[in-house]
Amino acid sequence: MPNHLNRMRRYCTFAKKIFTFLVLLLLLSPLTVQAQKHPCHGASTDLNASLQVIMGRGGLWTFMEQSSELREKSMLGLQIDGKLSRVTVIFETLCNEGKYPTKALYDDVSGAIGDGRMIYNLANSSDEKKLEALNGLNQKLDAILSKLPN
Repeated sequence: MPNHLNRMRRYCTFAKKIFTFLVLLLLLSPLTVQAQKHPCHGASTDLNASLQVIMGRGGLWTFMEQSSELREKSMLGLQIDGKLSRVTVIFETLCNEGKYPTKALYDDVSGAIGDGRMIYNLANSSDEKKLEALNGLNQKLDAILSKLPN
């Protein structure tokens, strides 16, 4: 085989290897970026999804408005909805700014949102029990917000 054909074959093989390398590099680069994200970004997504379960039902304000006894105190539900949203947004903002929140803070926020979701299970309970749970959640959220930067 002539020398120039041999050289062309080697050039094509080399070009194919470079092309394959570049394609693999492009395919794997999103995985690398994803792997570099801090775990709090995933935690923030979980908190947001859990909060959306409450808000999808109309929030705790709607829960209180559905009871004739609690309707006059439904501002408490509105305050709790706002506080739940605020702690979730603050957690997400801390993550995005590189001021990574602690696991303890995640547990506190997640627990508060979980308590908010559990209040819906009290639909058949007495209004006093519902109000007690709502006041407890409000106090828990106040304690969490006092730990967070404004």
